[in-house]
Formats: sequence, C-alpha cells, structure tokens
Amino acid sequence: MVKLSDTAVILSGVNPEPSTNDGCRFLQIRNLSTDDSDHIVGRRPTAGRAVPIQGGDVLLAARGERASAVQARASQFGAYVALDIYLIRPDLTRLDSDYLVAFLMRPATGVLLRKSTAGASLPRIPKDAIADLELPLPPLGRQKLIGGVASCIRRRRELADRLIAVESMLAEASLERVFAQLS
Repeated sequence: MVKLSDTAVILSGVNPEPSTNDGCRFLQIRNLSTDDSDHIVGRRPTAGRAVPIQGGDVLLAARGERASAVQARASQFGAYVALDIYLIRPDLTRLDSDYLVAFLMRPATGVLLRKSTAGASLPRIPKDAIADLELPLPPLGRQKLIGGVASCIRRRRELADRLIAVESMLAEASLERVFAQLS
C-alpha cells in the first residue's frame, strides 16, 4: 500500500473571478457527470495550485453524498477546476488514471473519505484525507487491466441509463399518440 500523495500531485481548485474579455473555462461538480457545455467562464487564475486540466488527470468532487471521480475528458483539457473539485495528477509511470478512478469510486473508499469530511452544512473532504489515502499499487500492467474493466463497467452503466431514458420517452410518446387518435 502507498499513500496517494506518493504517486500523484493533488491540487485543490480555485474560485473563478468574473471576466469581461480574456476568460477561461472552469469546471464545477456538475460538469463531472455531464457534458461540458455548461461551464463557468472566469479570469485566468494566478494561484500556483491552478493548473489547466490535461490528459491523465483525475477529477474528484470535494463535496457530495457519494464519491464522484472521473478521468478528465479531452473536451475538459485546458480548463481549470473550481473550488469543489480536486485535480489529481498521477505519475503515469507508476499509477494508471482509470485504476485510480476505480479505486476512488469504490464504496469502501467513499465511506473512508466521507468520515474525514469537515463542515456542517456542506461537508468537504479535506485535501489531507485524499493525500493520506492508502491504495494498493500492483504493477502498472495489472492496474491497466483493472482500470480497463472498471471503465467498461462505467460505460455500460451510462449506456443502460441512456437506453432506459429513451425507452421511457418512446413509451410516453406512444401513449400520447393513442390518446390523440381517440380525440
């Protein structure tokens, strides 16, 4: 087992400041599970911890009932994370991003992180709790296999959710057509 901070850089997000001209994109928690069309535009941050998202980065929600971690998508590259997201940049020679996401999304990991939350109304996972998180570190090839399986499971779940939504919409449209014919 190794501490996450031994295999990755963990950065907290920044508060986007309004911008009238040279704005850049900021991701919020809602952007972790949806497309990136609904993002905030703000002034380019100057804080040292503010780095643009790049390939291989993992984004972890700092708040919420459940752990929410995703690997950064190409459409998010170049954007910055807002306050309620941690940007985790793994040392890709030692830690696979998909493997890390799979580990962070485990229910046991979520319980462990939520135990460390601070704040009464909107509890936040402290950065130290993430940094001190211990994870097994098998050889990189095995990590890639585990991460690949986890990625396929997530993708299958997303596709199943979309299929259910489309089936519901078609069923409702069919009923509406029947009732329209009765009028």
